[in-house]
Amino acid sequence: MGAAADCGIPVVLLAIARQMPTVPSLVRAFPRVTFVLDHCGFVDLGGGPTFLHADHLFALAGDDNVV
Repeated sequence: MGAAADCGIPVVLLAIARQMPTVPSLVRAFPRVTFVLDHCGFVDLGGGPTFLHADHLFALAGDDNVV
C-alpha cells in the first residue's frame, strides 16, 4: 500500500458484502492511499429508507481517501 501511495496510484477494492466490515479499518490504516470501492461493496441497499444492511458502506462516507 505504501508504494501505491508513493506513486499516487489508487487501489480498487472489490469487496463483497460479508467483507465490508473490514474495509473501514483498511482504508483508515492507509490514509495516503486513495481507495476506489467497486460496486459499493455489493451491499444490500434494500430494507427501506434505513438501509439496514449498509452501515459499513455508510461508515466510509467520512473517509476522504475513499472515492
